[in-house]
Formats: sequence, structure tokens, C-alpha cells
Amino acid sequence: STCILYHGKWIKEHLIWMTKTPQEMSASELRAIGILTPTAKWMECQCLTAKELLVYFDDDGNGALSADELGTALQFMSFEDPPTKEDIEDVFMKLLPPKAVELDLEIIGMAMTAVSKKEEHSSVAYCVMVKDIAKMNKEQSNAAIFFREMVQYMKATGTSTHDLFVKLDDQKLGALTGREITEGFRCLVTVMGQASPAFEIDNAFLLHDPQGLQKFTKTDFVKLMAQVRRAERYRAQSKHPHPIFLTTESAQGSNKSKKVFGPVAFTECMVKIGLEYLSYHGNLTQQALPAYQKLVWLFAFLTWSFDSAQQRFAAQQRRPDSEGSRCGSRCSERIGSRQGRADDRIGSSQSQRLNEERTGSGQSQRLGSSQRQRLNEERIGSS
Repeated sequence: STCILYHGKWIKEHLIWMTKTPQEMSASELRAIGILTPTAKWMECQCLTAKELLVYFDDDGNGALSADELGTALQFMSFEDPPTKEDIEDVFMKLLPPKAVELDLEIIGMAMTAVSKKEEHSSVAYCVMVKDIAKMNKEQSNAAIFFREMVQYMKATGTSTHDLFVKLDDQKLGALTGREITEGFRCLVTVMGQASPAFEIDNAFLLHDPQGLQKFTKTDFVKLMAQVRRAERYRAQSKHPHPIFLTTESAQGSNKSKKVFGPVAFTECMVKIGLEYLSYHGNLTQQALPAYQKLVWLFAFLTWSFDSAQQRFAAQQRRPDSEGSRCGSRCSERIGSRQGRADDRIGSSQSQRLNEERTGSGQSQRLGSSQRQRLNEERIGSS
């Protein structure tokens, strides 16, 4: 069967009804899109691929989903407005290729991709703002950062969306490009004297206008910021997971202490920091790498850093022993030299004393001979 290109993705020709606008769709097609869209969002939130969904709910193991198995999967997702059995059968028949009896992996993947692209195209800002930043590309993360800074600015200053556009459109042009809006907002934040990550973004609207030629009117800007605010409310409400995904221990152990930041949270933070760093500050080759290869590089770098730190620590531990032995030898040499000099001083003093004694005894001998001579002379004279 032939395929068609839809927002950069190939889908089967029998799925062309998914490319229609809401005005062109029938009531059953709108209902089918209304079922498939939250299904794709649920799979994205749970980090499930079409292959994993097929593994979980393919009871007979034939590599395809029947209408009953598709109904089991949709019931497991516990939607607020669950589809009826007739709705599930209608969706199944719309997704089913000609001359097929069950939905295989390729059709399920194409259907989920088509509804995701359709949702992104209709509400780009909302889809970006509710997305996990670790799964964003550079344009998406720039837009998310910029719009959040803009929302915080409006809350801090009490400015409405209409008034903010009037401030940005100081020349009364009525329509501004994405770059003009970005530069104007940076000027407003600069006047307030606050540091903002929006300073590093040249054009936050490349996600909506890749060529940078589209001009946004006040109405377009208001609709865009409405999507951003709706996404912020959704993120605030979705912080608590569905009870079906809570473990028995967390559900029952309300009185037990909970770990605020454990190994899992630390690993998640390191992964997000590494992906963000390589996406923004890496070279061209690192920025173009898929997420899996970026994580391989991150873990290799962390392993090398840890080994280097261990080697430096071991070298520092060995250094005091060698320095102590050198200090000990130097001290012993100094003590030995001091003792040698003391012995020399002692020896010289003793030899000096001996010489003095010898000279003293010689003098005494000379004095004794002179006295005897005088006595002899006196005796001769008297005789």
C-alpha cells in the first residue's frame, strides 16, 4: 500500500482521514481523534512505545491487536470519559488496513505518530510546555524557557497578555515577527534589572515559524499565551500520578518517612543535566547525537572523572608518607651534624685544658729549679 507524507512523517494511505481539519471531519472521525489523542498522550507520559504497548496487551501473542485487545488497552488507561464499545470498534475499523483483520505494529505506530503531529500542529505551545524538557530539542527548550519567563514577568508586574503585546509593539505596527517579540521582551526584562535565561535566546518562535518570516498579531499572541497558561495549569495538576501507578508501599505507608532525594532522583537529574549540556554546549557532533548516544557519552565521562578523582586521592594519600620519611632523614642528618659539632667543641675544649695543664706543670718545674739554684747560691755565700 502507498504512503503519504504528513508533517514530515509517512503514514498509510487509508489513514488520510487523520490529516483533515476539524471542520472537514465527520462526527465519527472527530470522536476517533478524540480517543486516539489522549491515548498517544498517555503513552508519551508513561514512556511507552507502540511496540511495548503491543507486548503488554497482545494476549494471543500474534504480533497484532484485535478489537477486544484494543478495548482492554483503552480501559486500562482509565480516561475520564472512557470510550464505549461501539466507539472502540469504530476506531478499530478506521485504523484497520484493507484486507487485514488486526492492527499490526506499523499501523499502531503510524496512528500514534499522526495524532501526535496533528496535536502539535494545532497547539504547538501547549504541547511543548507540557513536554518533559529532557525530551525537547533546542527549539522546543528555547520556547519553553522563554514562555515561562514571560508568564513569570506578567505575574510579577500584573500585566495582561493584551498589555504586554502593546508594550512590545511600541511602534504600533500591529504585527511583530518572532525575533522582534523576543528582542522586545528582553528589553523589558533588562529595564527591570533582573537576570533571565531569556537573554540567551535570539528567537523563541522558531518552533512556530522555522523561517522566521511570519508576523504575529495581537490575536495570535493572545491565543499563544493562552496555550502556555493552559499548559502550566496542566503541569501543576499532573504532578500527582494516577493511583493505578502508585506502588502498594507508597499507598499504604503514609506514616512512613519518604525519601525526598534518593538515588533514582539523583540519576534522573544527572541524565537531564547531561542531555541539556550536550544539546546546548556540546560541539556540532555532540548536538546531533540521539539521546541514547548522548547518555553513553555521559556515563563514559562520569566513569572517567570518577577514576581520575580516585587516582588523585590515592596520590595525595601516598604523598605524606614520602614527605615524612624525607623529613625524618633530614632531621636525623641535622641532629647528627649538631652532635658532631658538639663533639668537636667538646674535644677542642678538652685538648685546650690538657695543654694548659701541661704548660702549668712546665712552669712549676721551671720555678722549682730556679728556687733550688737560689738556695745553692745562698749556701755558698754563707760558707
